[in-house]
Amino acid sequence: SEEGKNPIKSIKKLTKNKILILFIVVQPILTL
Repeated sequence: SEEGKNPIKSIKKLTKNKILILFIVVQPILTL
């Protein structure tokens, strides 16, 4: 599969998603 061929890409994608979730969770706290 593609993911097995390029693990770095999937790790980067995972990190990007985590940052996005973190941003969504943290933003309401910052606006308070």
